[in-house]
Amino acid sequence: MNFGIKLFRILNGIGIFLTGALVLIFLNVMLQTGDTAVLFMIFFLGGVLIHAILSNALQKSLNDPAYTLKENTPGGVQVLGFFPILVGLLSVLMASMLNNPEIREVLFKQLKEQADLQKQTIPAGTMEAALSFFQVVMSVYGIILVGNAVLSMFYVKQWRDRQNGDQNEGPDDIGA
Repeated sequence: MNFGIKLFRILNGIGIFLTGALVLIFLNVMLQTGDTAVLFMIFFLGGVLIHAILSNALQKSLNDPAYTLKENTPGGVQVLGFFPILVGLLSVLMASMLNNPEIREVLFKQLKEQADLQKQTIPAGTMEAALSFFQVVMSVYGIILVGNAVLSMFYVKQWRDRQNGDQNEGPDDIGA
């Protein structure tokens, strides 16, 4: 197993886990608040999840030629590759926007007001640490999604090259 395959499996596993958790979180938010705007996030994250599952099947097919792949899986990987790239880039963008002092100030103010309403005290530095942790997680998640999408496109190309090679090496059906 080469480095690319190991990297892909790790990225894919982490991506599936985090995306599945986010889908469940947003589904819970939608059910509790009734906000249908959350449905868009569920839709995009569902596309990311389906892309990861199809990419995993494609990678299995490349490792084990006996593993049959549905005819539409490589096309689905290519089409659904839009979702992880979009969500990944948006995650990195949102994480970088949290560096803006004005946005941080607004977030801190909202969190402080929410804590005051619940009659809780927030220790000094907790919000800053939580925001920094959130930035790191969002950035890593975005990079993982984009990396997974790019690697899956390479695997689609490998699979197509292998299929074309198999067709060219086989006996001619017309003359048989």
